[in-house]
Amino acid sequence: MTMTNEELLNVFTTNANKRPFQLADGTIEMYLKNINYFLESIGNKNILEITRKDVKQYMLALQTSDSTYNQRLASIRTLYKVLAYILDDENIIDVTFGLVAISKVEHEHKVPLTELERKLILKHCKNDRDYAIVLTLLSSGIRISELIGLTLDDYNNRDENGKITLTITKGSKVRNIWLNEDVCRAIDKYLTTRKICDYNNLFISNGGTPMLQSSCARTMKILAKRAGLDDDRIDKICCHTMRSSYASNLADKGVSIQKIATAMGHSNIQTTYNSYITMDDSEVMTAFM
Repeated sequence: MTMTNEELLNVFTTNANKRPFQLADGTIEMYLKNINYFLESIGNKNILEITRKDVKQYMLALQTSDSTYNQRLASIRTLYKVLAYILDDENIIDVTFGLVAISKVEHEHKVPLTELERKLILKHCKNDRDYAIVLTLLSSGIRISELIGLTLDDYNNRDENGKITLTITKGSKVRNIWLNEDVCRAIDKYLTTRKICDYNNLFISNGGTPMLQSSCARTMKILAKRAGLDDDRIDKICCHTMRSSYASNLADKGVSIQKIATAMGHSNIQTTYNSYITMDDSEVMTAFM
């Protein structure tokens, strides 16, 4: 009996975070979204009946940035890798074979929030939960996937310095974050109104379920719009903008790139510099005077 797409996607989502793949939950969610875009575009054809021609035509028709193109291709390719491995079926082939990702994709610097933008976005948070989320993102450098994975136990068991050892991280790497007093006060205030539910997640949706990255991303855009930012700026603001702002703020305070990389959870400082640290000409000039 042929498995339905729903069943096959369930195989993917429940196994992609296990060995040998060990994808982060945020990556799985992103890949799943891209896979669904693809399936919708080809009329929800059964995954096991999709051909290389289907994928090639879809990729050729994409009108996206180079990085998004590569992400879509990686999502489809990973789906078939996981299914072939888990189902152990020799008839499941890589329908992306021969399709090539775009090379030399430029790393786009993520433009951090200015001090005024930070204040305006915090000011326009509609409730204690959103305020606590934004402040935590801005003050700790935590990834959104890590934040929605935080539990009440994680928060309640932080040490006297506000340190939390994350249990859900990119690439399953163990790392620490620190919550300062302002963040803890904001979270404590939110907890007095936190919806009662059966989930142990620190941040809970209005429906009483764990937060989704997509809903958090929408909230950031809504807050930016309420803050009066222009449309071009709003388009570029996302949860990751908060992380970029954290790194930029540390750099402005004179913190070394090595320490910033550690705080961000990067094993390679070049990743930190390429994607997160921005300097204008006056700052570079000052360094040589």
